Amino acid sequence: MRSAEYSLEQWIISQRLDQVPAELARADSRHRSIAMVARRWGFRDPSHFARRFRAAFGMSPREWRRTALEEAIR
Repeated sequence: MRSAEYSLEQWIISQRLDQVPAELARADSRHRSIAMVARRWGFRDPSHFARRFRAAFGMSPREWRRTALEEAIR
């Protein structure tokens, strides 16, 4: 674990972000808005969430969801 490199806040955010992609990829979750998913994982500001998600995964939450759902259909 790299906790020595992170502040507690950064570590908590990274732990939350690690869980989000799986939720965005679930078909039964597609009725939830990105903002709803962000709030569910403790992000009150959807813009902040989207920036952190893009920094962590290289694409927006919306792009991630679309790609994951397209892959599930194939």
